[in-house]
Amino acid sequence: MSEKADAGTVVIPTGYSFNIGGFALQELGELVNFAAVGDVSLIHDLSDRLNKSGIKSVTGAMFTSDSIHSHDEKMFQKWKSLNHLAIDLEGAGLYFEGVRLGINVASVHLIYRNVVTKNSMNKEDISKSEKEIAKVILDTITS
Repeated sequence: MSEKADAGTVVIPTGYSFNIGGFALQELGELVNFAAVGDVSLIHDLSDRLNKSGIKSVTGAMFTSDSIHSHDEKMFQKWKSLNHLAIDLEGAGLYFEGVRLGINVASVHLIYRNVVTKNSMNKEDISKSEKEIAKVILDTITS
């Protein structure tokens, strides 16, 4: 939902915003704000290796929502105005558990379609990009 993360760009979230409640309430037993952030070194390594391999990547904040398919333009503009690059369904849970359990985590999102620019990737480009991205991820976590 940001021009910085157009179709074909990889987003590596530095952290996720999420609605209070849901998994955080279930796991912590109270309504609190929780820093759902990734491992800075791993995020940097992934970003660096992706960019060196010719795959455009950006880092920044994302928003996790359980109802991603029901959102309208107003909602996208709200999170875009708060400098969030994209929306996903599960990322905050991964980062939440990583912080809570002391596990180094990072996530990688290939943007298939951008609701602001209206640009989209075709199936062939998605498949090719996913294979290239997977190789970089595996190289990063095994080195």
